[in-house]
Amino acid sequence: MKSIDPRFAGTLTSEGVLIAEATVWTLAYGGAVFRFINQTKECRFDAHDGAGHRWFEPFPWKRGTLEAQGDLQVDRLTLDLPNAELLVQYSTDSQRVMLADLCLNGALDRASVSLYLVNLRNASSFLDSVWDVVGQPVIARSVIQIQLQSAMGRAVRICPRTIVQEGCSNILFDVNTCTVPRAGYVVTGTALSTAVGYERVYMLTALAHADDYFALGQLTFLSGLNVGASRTVGWSRATGAMKWNIPLLYGVSPGDRFEVIPGCDKTYASCQAKFAFNGLNFRGFINVPWPEVVL
Repeated sequence: MKSIDPRFAGTLTSEGVLIAEATVWTLAYGGAVFRFINQTKECRFDAHDGAGHRWFEPFPWKRGTLEAQGDLQVDRLTLDLPNAELLVQYSTDSQRVMLADLCLNGALDRASVSLYLVNLRNASSFLDSVWDVVGQPVIARSVIQIQLQSAMGRAVRICPRTIVQEGCSNILFDVNTCTVPRAGYVVTGTALSTAVGYERVYMLTALAHADDYFALGQLTFLSGLNVGASRTVGWSRATGAMKWNIPLLYGVSPGDRFEVIPGCDKTYASCQAKFAFNGLNFRGFINVPWPEVVL
């Protein structure tokens, strides 16, 4: 159940109401932030969160209707954004990039979005909600479609909760189910070299973990042209070689720093051997009979 902020509701009855929508996008890696408003004029207002006045650039977009049942909002939302050029700041690095390039590079993966409804005639009052970017942005010519989901949307669960299957149904590093601590498995490294023609999908490192230790894990670049970009590791070797399937926007260069975490193939053997004898929390059914054909 949601109720409207009375400070915002009280301004709706005044003359000359001009409602705008504004967003604050916070990227998961590097802490980059950019702000937009779907009007042709800039907007400044105090969000009362200790961050001072926020400034929004004119950036028109379209959004879908909220998914709701009665007065209970499920909170899933679609934004159609134009492919605009942005100035993105990552720590000490800043560069101008196209929004579509950011999406292709995975920079918006797991970004959070604060959506504000602002009365431009009285910017001290507003209505806000927080969302997460979910799924892969869809890029079609000059329009990028992004799916957002709020905490209410994340509360929706598949029923029945437990699916009877051979593989584990837990999410790796989930503190409530898997319980394996993510911090203990984060590995940092530096790219040493790559192969000609494969600079965007392959690199050689000094890591010497067992073959495919990082397979299905997450690789995130901490510096270089691909800073903030995240990829799923396809395979890794004890020689330090690592490959992923979706090409990066830019080639990897020697000296690029990264962090990588191992993946889980959802088997009991991996749960025991790879993740510190975590079999007690394994949520699969390894003795479920395989389907057979009977004549």
